[in-house]
Amino acid sequence: SSSISGMPVFPDGDRFATCSFDKTIKMWDVASLKCVGTLKGHSGWVSGITFAPGFGLISASWDNSLKVWDEAGTCIATLLGHTGDASCVAMLSREQCVSGSWDNTLRVWNLLSMECEKVLEGHTSWVTSVCVVGEGRVVSGSFAELFVWDVAGGTRLMSLTGHQSWIWDLQGFTNGLLASASDDKSIK
Repeated sequence: SSSISGMPVFPDGDRFATCSFDKTIKMWDVASLKCVGTLKGHSGWVSGITFAPGFGLISASWDNSLKVWDEAGTCIATLLGHTGDASCVAMLSREQCVSGSWDNTLRVWNLLSMECEKVLEGHTSWVTSVCVVGEGRVVSGSFAELFVWDVAGGTRLMSLTGHQSWIWDLQGFTNGLLASASDDKSIK
């Protein structure tokens, strides 16, 4: 009933999910395009979502939390630690995800213990997007700047500039290229 902010497809190709500013996640059947379930539990806008192999979904919300959902749509864990709105989430491995927040940080979460393993600091503005670009490498977007991180070492490897405004989406490609979409009306 509000803006849709994310839409991952399940690996089986038969279902997809949407997250929304109405604080819900909806599950959809691809063939019929009918909603087959609504997941509720966040108290803030749901701004990011990713498919999580072995679990179901992980959602990021403006209630400062991430939620881990099983395939049946039951919340099995709430990940707390961000001190600002959780804006984005991506799978790092089968056992780890990474989230970005308006507290200017990224957090690496262990999905077996459901604990934060590492905090990556360095952004001076909100983290608005995150993307995994290789084994142990993450790119995060903020205002007019991208950071490339070595997650294991917790270090920023490089900074990429060129945008003039907020970077809202990132996509990594198997050939090693990265695309970034910004409020400056450009894709780089």
